[in-house]
Amino acid sequence: MVVEGLKKYFEIRKSFLETLVSRKREFIKAVDGISFEVGKGEVLGLVGESGCGKTTTGRVILRLEEPTEGRAFFDDIDLFSLNGEELRKMRRRMQIIFQDPYASLNPRMKVGEIIAHPLKIHGLSEGREKDTVLEFLEMVGLTPAEDFYNSYPHQLSGGQRQRVAIARALVLHPEFIVADEPVSMLDVSVRATILDLMMKLKEKMGLTYLFITHDLATAKYVCNRVAVMYLGKIVEMGSIDRVFEEPLHPYTKALLSAIPIPDPTVKRERLVIGGEVPNPINPPPGCRFHPRCPFATERCKQEEPQLVEVEKGHKVACHLAA
Repeated sequence: MVVEGLKKYFEIRKSFLETLVSRKREFIKAVDGISFEVGKGEVLGLVGESGCGKTTTGRVILRLEEPTEGRAFFDDIDLFSLNGEELRKMRRRMQIIFQDPYASLNPRMKVGEIIAHPLKIHGLSEGREKDTVLEFLEMVGLTPAEDFYNSYPHQLSGGQRQRVAIARALVLHPEFIVADEPVSMLDVSVRATILDLMMKLKEKMGLTYLFITHDLATAKYVCNRVAVMYLGKIVEMGSIDRVFEEPLHPYTKALLSAIPIPDPTVKRERLVIGGEVPNPINPPPGCRFHPRCPFATERCKQEEPQLVEVEKGHKVACHLAA
């Protein structure tokens, strides 16, 4: 997967009176010109605070939202040029695991119907749908599969629902998965088991993940590389080891300093970020992080830093680090 210059702006809807007062169109700049690659078999973590544009990025790549600008390629196929039947066929190869296991499953459908639904849409496994569904229920750890096949979502726990959502995403044997905060709404006690399941299925089915999360500790557990987003921009990107050992952007340093250490004898210097996240309708000039950055200079306030490679595979958008 290759993404180039991706932008997604949402126009703000105004009331009739507001339109009469001002005809100026305003946009929320959810994603504002980002580029990255996800190698085959890799897990790229897309991390940052809520509202930074992570989920929108994943949805636009899969064409659940239409892009404002930019390009995305999968196996050298321009995803944003596909329409109709071509796009429908491509959706078999790219799937999403949603964040909320309660909202993402139809409460009126049984588990077997939910997982079989993608097969019916794409005309696969005709006559063998039940066998395929039972196979995937076993694969995601829902046993005995026959019992879960006839259950409704409200009869399952949050962890079990998310296993159903994973089975639904994988039943088409996709190659690329957008995992949108797949464990953030689950009990802490079951998060590790779901993450382990996803990694086992990745190896078994040869999957590639774009793993969206606000939790850097989770990203370290499952990701090969990480891209840190802030207010619609990628501010740092690199291997998980290098970013955790030698963070270069002040925002990344602040996020890492907030991760608790499971050793009361070890003290970590905390970098506290002041202020609030700026308005995405009118982001600040220069570096978007400068109003909250304790190291900001006059250059940071005027000139927007570009994402540049400072060492092999490690990129940062910061005047002080580049």
